Amino acid sequence: MKPTLSAFVFLVALLASPTLLRALEIDPQTREHSANDPSDWSAAITVRSGPNDRNWTAAIVPDQPGDDATWLSITPVPPNFLVYAMNENFNAEPRTAYIEFTGGVRFKAVQSGRGSTLSTNAFAFGQEGGTNQLTVTVLPGTLWAATSTASWIRILTGPRGFGNDTVKFAVAPHDGVLPREGTFVVGGNVVRISQNGIDLTIEPQQAVVVDQLTIVSFNVTALASQSWKPVSLTNWIAVVNPGPGNGNGTVTLSILPNKNYQPRQGSVAVGSKAFLVNQAGNQNPTLTIVPTSTVGGDEGAQGRINVTGTPGLPWPATSDVPWLQIVSGAEGIGNDTIAFVISPNRTLAPRDAVITVSAADPLSAPDLRRGLSEHLVFDGASAGDNLIVAQVGIAGLKDFSRTTGRNGGQALRFDTGKSWTFDSPEQQTLSFWVLSDFSNRQAAVANIGGHTFSWYHPVGTRATGQ
Repeated sequence: MKPTLSAFVFLVALLASPTLLRALEIDPQTREHSANDPSDWSAAITVRSGPNDRNWTAAIVPDQPGDDATWLSITPVPPNFLVYAMNENFNAEPRTAYIEFTGGVRFKAVQSGRGSTLSTNAFAFGQEGGTNQLTVTVLPGTLWAATSTASWIRILTGPRGFGNDTVKFAVAPHDGVLPREGTFVVGGNVVRISQNGIDLTIEPQQAVVVDQLTIVSFNVTALASQSWKPVSLTNWIAVVNPGPGNGNGTVTLSILPNKNYQPRQGSVAVGSKAFLVNQAGNQNPTLTIVPTSTVGGDEGAQGRINVTGTPGLPWPATSDVPWLQIVSGAEGIGNDTIAFVISPNRTLAPRDAVITVSAADPLSAPDLRRGLSEHLVFDGASAGDNLIVAQVGIAGLKDFSRTTGRNGGQALRFDTGKSWTFDSPEQQTLSFWVLSDFSNRQAAVANIGGHTFSWYHPVGTRATGQ
């Protein structure tokens, strides 16, 4: 029993004496110093330790393996202090070293640099890359470093410099589609590099669609070796056919219905290009109120009207008499509440009043069925080239006619298989009227010479290929 009792007593004593368990502690744990002020080049660290750590030791550890830390020196003064000192920093960049005590406890010493000024700190390059340079201005006798943080940015003039000088660098060609960014550091200053990817084109670049579920597509033109991927940047645009993912291809999108009164815009990114979608607001907004009537006594009354409206739909509320006052909710959007007060009736005759809540008209452009003049310009056509109507889609364009701006007088039904022939290599214009009788909220799409054009009702604007 005695060994057991002895062990028990020792355990209690150990738990009751924190000093026996306390790890070595230092104060402060870090400190920053000036580059060129001698009065700031030395200081002391307070060391607090338990009985088991009174014979602590300390050593200097460089910030990174291979770094020079000889600028820092230490003088231990056990058991409670350590004094350290440093030399003047002739570098443009700040420098760091550590003092490591027994048990792995570290003190961080930072000394600021002399600093530097660059002629510029940002460059932009095309896909092909290239070289450029900048100038470094420093105090006399200052050393500085130039290091790249990106594998595709290379410093040509070497990693170290002295005094005022020039830094030359090279940016490698970029084989990707998306732009990229990288940096390199000169004299403690960050230089930012942006570079475009391999260019591709999309056609058309935008679509104007109605508020209903709509399918649209656009063509991607790229080198066969180029990889690309359409990415929807909007939650109401879905990529239903992403295309082949390289070279030329077609991307198909599904545009969800817009239940909001307000029009909206979204986009799909392909590399550095963006396909924009402009969608009309809800063309059939609704507005209801509950209750639709109330009865007040001759002493007056107050009440509320709950308004339920299409999201984003603005509406005003007005009273037709002074004794029925709207105290809140005279203007609202979508769902809201109107509060009103009925003044006491001091006459013997009953009286009636009306609060009118009016819905705003749908946000739409002129009706295309009234006719819309259009002009399409084609550059650099060769004599004899045909613009073939390869597709007339969705609603059809049965009553679509056109005349050439150059020749005039030529009118043809705009149906699949019809064509228009260039008679010279000059820029020419195709002028026509949209006279379609397609029904409300439908769209007309035509592919002319490989260029897609779309007209939408009732939005009344078109997306045009190049």
